[in-house]
Amino acid sequence: MHTNRQCGFILIELVVVIIILGILAVVAAPKFINLESDALIANLNGLKGALKSANTLVYSKALLSGQEKLEPGSVTVNGATISNTLGYITPLAYNIAKALDGSFESMAGATNEMTAD
Repeated sequence: MHTNRQCGFILIELVVVIIILGILAVVAAPKFINLESDALIANLNGLKGALKSANTLVYSKALLSGQEKLEPGSVTVNGATISNTLGYITPLAYNIAKALDGSFESMAGATNEMTAD
């Protein structure tokens, strides 16, 4: 007696596997596609934290020297003189760059777009 054994997959099994893989791809793809915006958000949150920390340091130095009620004042942080208004960093590009110990060009990857003429 000869038994007919099936080898391999039948067509319906292959179709079901392809459908399952398609569903998994549709569910997983958006999580990997959105990585660029997540990285940008994380980078901006890091910059926000650094700016808050720098502003707290400048305010602390202004408070210790009695400048928290002066308009304008200035403090020295890491060898850089930073002007402040009521103790907080005066919001000028060169001031913020000095407070963050960097430059906007290096932070933004820009060449000459943010430099003063």
